[in-house]
Amino acid sequence: MREIYFDNSATTKQLNSVIRVMVHTAEKFYGNPSSLHSLGYEAEKELRRNRQIFSDLLNCDEKEIVFTSGGSESNNLALIGYARANPRKGNHILVTETEHPSVLECAKYLSDNGYNVEYIPVDRKGVPDLEWIRDKVKEKTVLVSVHHVNSETGSILPIKEICKIVKGKNGNTVFHADCVQSFGKLKIDTKDLSCDMLSISAHKIGGPRGIGALYVKKGIRVEPVIFGGGQEGGLRSGTENLPGIAGFAEAASIAYENLEEWFEKVREIRDYIAKELGKENKVHVISNLESSLPYILNVSFEGIKGEVLLHSLEAKGIYVSTGSACSTRKNKRSHVLTAMQIPNNIIDGAIRISFSAQNTLDEAKEAVEIIKEEVSMLKRTR
Repeated sequence: MREIYFDNSATTKQLNSVIRVMVHTAEKFYGNPSSLHSLGYEAEKELRRNRQIFSDLLNCDEKEIVFTSGGSESNNLALIGYARANPRKGNHILVTETEHPSVLECAKYLSDNGYNVEYIPVDRKGVPDLEWIRDKVKEKTVLVSVHHVNSETGSILPIKEICKIVKGKNGNTVFHADCVQSFGKLKIDTKDLSCDMLSISAHKIGGPRGIGALYVKKGIRVEPVIFGGGQEGGLRSGTENLPGIAGFAEAASIAYENLEEWFEKVREIRDYIAKELGKENKVHVISNLESSLPYILNVSFEGIKGEVLLHSLEAKGIYVSTGSACSTRKNKRSHVLTAMQIPNNIIDGAIRISFSAQNTLDEAKEAVEIIKEEVSMLKRTR
């Protein structure tokens, strides 16, 4: 039985070149970058070389790149780290209703500790209400955090426009963008976006798990959430994961080299599946194909539980999910689809099919036929 992996928004299979780079780095640069001897110096030099790759890709200074253990830590450092470092700048925070749990849980923590957190509403496409944001930003608004691409639906949010609105109302408000699902799939330029902080992660683009980064604009004060030896400019203590960083840099470089080609390849796969499944009775394509990232497709099969279909497809070698892997174990309806005002009976039947450039159109064609068969079988056995 052939495996068809369509859960790439949860994590991707590592690229072979990434594995080779990581092994090479572990074997050659095994010194601690903080050590004063020559092995430490060589490791530190390799660390700087990889940091420069990210500064080039994001169009920022290398000192503005802070390596972390992944997107969740980057988001924690951005929200909690900035709030702690700037208690006198205000206590009002805005985040969208559809953020990743690593942002929403930070927002809850800050709310529990005296911050006034408000949640930006979204429309049926998952796009925030821009006039609501314009109206809500005020003198005490210290931070606004918005994701670039939604991890469940692929909705692309206009973060450049949102940032402009925020800065137009209050130039002192800091803007953070969670770009974990967009980095390596859309071109991201920190100067063009004018954002103050930006989170990225390796394992969504064929890189290793356990490594990510946070862009922190020069002059933005952030307090660390992990204390120790003061690595990463004092913002993230702990010996740097150099093999992971090197693997991340390799994956990012390859993704940027193939950005447009892979985008079109994945869009063809996504559009084929959406079109073929959309022909079926009581199938609802939730992702807006015109305004969402093609790497993510959310589809609902009315009358069938999404989790039941997930396991039925798994038995046939097809791997999908029912939402963000960081929240699906909580057995709650998707907060993203709920915020988009999708009816509960549609939410209950929703699955997320997510792609990478390693997928093929042949896989898509085979998967569509199997999905149709399994849906038909599940309807008969209800």
